[in-house]
Amino acid sequence: GEPFSRTGYEVIVTKDVRDDPNGFSRPTFDVHVLPSATSLTISDEFLEPSTNYELEVLVLEVSGNQTISGLFFQTGK
Repeated sequence: GEPFSRTGYEVIVTKDVRDDPNGFSRPTFDVHVLPSATSLTISDEFLEPSTNYELEVLVLEVSGNQTISGLFFQTGK
């Protein structure tokens, strides 16, 4: 019932490495952005062609609560 007051977003992009069950060597891009952000560019140096990635977006709220959404995507050749 209370209005939601965003303080920002956390965007996490992780390379989906199937042969690393513990996730210790999974390259990760992790950045916090302002609540007014509507887009984010990720450097070509991070994304590899024909590779699977996981994208997670956390909405950060003034009370410290977080809401997360996630999806998987694959880059082109």
